[in-house]
Amino acid sequence: TTPDSRDESLTGFVQQSLGGVKYNSVEHAYQRAKIVERSLESLSDEQVAIINKKLASRGVKIGRDEVLQFFSDQDMAAGTSKIVGNQLRILGFVRDDWDHVKLPIMTALLIQKFSYPHLYSMLSDTGDQDLVEGNDWGDTFWGVVENRGRNVLGRLLMILRSNSFAEVREMKKVVDQLGIPNYDTTKLVDPVARED
Repeated sequence: TTPDSRDESLTGFVQQSLGGVKYNSVEHAYQRAKIVERSLESLSDEQVAIINKKLASRGVKIGRDEVLQFFSDQDMAAGTSKIVGNQLRILGFVRDDWDHVKLPIMTALLIQKFSYPHLYSMLSDTGDQDLVEGNDWGDTFWGVVENRGRNVLGRLLMILRSNSFAEVREMKKVVDQLGIPNYDTTKLVDPVARED
């Protein structure tokens, strides 16, 4: 898909749950999963101001004590949660092991999402089409920008689609098929309940 022709049923914008908390989308849950809760105790007013500056164009403002609840706020758009998650990453509030667990976490969230028959059917109905996570925000890991990028989200969706509905639930098999080294699914933990 391209940014203008997104099929949001295949992207991350469908309600999910993680650690017993409901999120509006895979994106909300994914952004929350990257944050170390205890580290937010040191979040300064200046850092909150930096986040709010990025949110200003969306008419959203967040308070220091609202950061974690923000991701499960039912009124918050997925793109807004992405802005907050990325700003927290830039400011250093991300899990130390994020680069090693982000793929299995996204895989687990997508498996949860496509375990609903109607959503799996929509994915399956794409047939043999190449699925490309086109975007205009510069994400060349999960997607493609100006014909450059790894398109890991698109590849994950195609791998999920190539498996039967029952097989989609086997995360290890899906992650192994990607062929990306250094992603150990045995270390996948519930990031909401994780203790560092």
